[in-house]
Amino acid sequence: MLARLVKNKLFWLVVVTVASLATLSATSKPRDNLMFYEKAFSYLYVPIQKGFAYTTGNVQEMFSYFNDAKVLTDENEQLKLKAAQLEDEVRKLSGLQEENERLREVLRVKGKFDNYEMVTCRIISKETGNWFNIFTIDKGTNDGIDYNMAVITPKGLAGKVVYSTPDSSKVMAIIDNGSYASARFSKTRDLVGIRGDLTLNDQGLIRMVYIPVGVQVSEGDIVETSGMGGIFPSGIMIGTVVKVDNDKPQLMRSALIQPAVDFKRLEEVVVLKRK
Repeated sequence: MLARLVKNKLFWLVVVTVASLATLSATSKPRDNLMFYEKAFSYLYVPIQKGFAYTTGNVQEMFSYFNDAKVLTDENEQLKLKAAQLEDEVRKLSGLQEENERLREVLRVKGKFDNYEMVTCRIISKETGNWFNIFTIDKGTNDGIDYNMAVITPKGLAGKVVYSTPDSSKVMAIIDNGSYASARFSKTRDLVGIRGDLTLNDQGLIRMVYIPVGVQVSEGDIVETSGMGGIFPSGIMIGTVVKVDNDKPQLMRSALIQPAVDFKRLEEVVVLKRK
């Protein structure tokens, strides 16, 4: 019991307090000389009193520091939470703005195809690889989507439907090796053909083939659908000529076309459904 009291800080605080009161009481009366034990106690008490005051002050400062640190930590966490919420709101607003812009582009394109109903579709999967050669959309025969219907984006020609189920459809992109379309130059109206090329697949380019003798082809020429073949309506942007092979004989000439559609970042397409 005694050992426990000796270790108890509260016990020593009481002892020092009682001793302080006793000293104050004993020295409160004016006397010329102090008793020996009073002098000894004074020598012993004063350092203890100073140490106690110093320790108390440090403890108070320490608790004040920890309290301030906790307040700062809480405020920091609240600020982080608010910052995360603001970032989330900015992302949502940015997404809405992009979607709004896409819808505006679709509406601008809609006026060009009065004989078609435009069905907006989301891409739900694609075959392995970086490019959207073959991809699946979220509309099918239940929505009137059928084989060989043209698939576009506001930028230009994307491909055609090659298979449909009630709820989804597969689309072959114009960059796929099995794709072919009749095309023409926007300026001269000269007819050519475009074909997907396996050797160009990694670059996302397509090849211009069947260039008539005497037709001039230059880099920067714009190519669009011709309307022949019954699949793609005329006037859909295909892409821009980026390289011309003029070293071969006229009948064997070819050129490379950069598609208007970005086949690495497709999210939505529009199917042209015949009315």
